[in-house]
Amino acid sequence: MNLSFQEKSLWVSLVSTVLIFGYYFVYSFQILLDANEANNAGIFGLFVGMLVVFIVIQIVLHIIITIFSRRQDSDERDRLIELKGTRIAYYALVIGIWTSFSVPLFWAHSMMSAHFILLSFIVAVVASYVAQLIYYRRGM
Repeated sequence: MNLSFQEKSLWVSLVSTVLIFGYYFVYSFQILLDANEANNAGIFGLFVGMLVVFIVIQIVLHIIITIFSRRQDSDERDRLIELKGTRIAYYALVIGIWTSFSVPLFWAHSMMSAHFILLSFIVAVVASYVAQLIYYRRGM
């Protein structure tokens, strides 16, 4: 399969986002559901650590795909695909944020709402990546 630079970049971002933040959310929700308020500092440390790992992986993998593929300038099609992905991400984010408002009804832990809002952002970003990849494959 012959992928453009933009598609390779999207795949790198999608896979690294899902793997790193997927691990973070599984681990942090287990801590939040099993523990008390005293673990907030540990969860924050985990978040900062995962964020640093995410940034380093993104930089390294994007350098690798830049070296091994010819960078193409973005054109109107690329900007249109990005805008369509952003529109889908917006809807996913709005639904996630509104859903987050109901979290305090079910969980008393103060960090749970913050984590559901963060999860909403990550789901919106993943939705944008997936939509853009679909649009590239369709040839839009």
